[in-house]
Amino acid sequence: MTMTALRFVVLLHRVGTELQRTEHDHWDWMFQHGDVLRTWATSPGFDLSKDVQSNCQRIADHRLQYLDYQGPIRNDRGDVSQVITGTWTDIAETDPGANRFAARLLIATAPGTELVQRSAQVTFQRIVDGGSDRSDEIRGDWSFRWVPGR
Repeated sequence: MTMTALRFVVLLHRVGTELQRTEHDHWDWMFQHGDVLRTWATSPGFDLSKDVQSNCQRIADHRLQYLDYQGPIRNDRGDVSQVITGTWTDIAETDPGANRFAARLLIATAPGTELVQRSAQVTFQRIVDGGSDRSDEIRGDWSFRWVPGR
């Protein structure tokens, strides 16, 4: 388990015409892990003051530059703006091949939200249907849980 607090960011990704993965705006949840950002995409705009559970998608790791970046994404793939920033420590397995990622968040900023709590717990869990035992797959069905105030 990671004892050192690492950085995270949640970006609102407004998609552009050339993004092929999805045509819907979404939140990208990015967690510093070594020299990359482990990343999941969720629906945007849920109430951060309440417990939330939904489906999400594990997407490709991103560059560390996204921890501080806001603006257009090259090749007309959209633009991003910060929703939440802060640090995280893990409370479950963080191995890149793991089927579960759980973190305790210390929130530094939450521009444009009415977030009162400055801490939360977030969990991403692979939904295993028995059809594939490949833990190294990036894409696939995942569930997401947000619990503020933890």
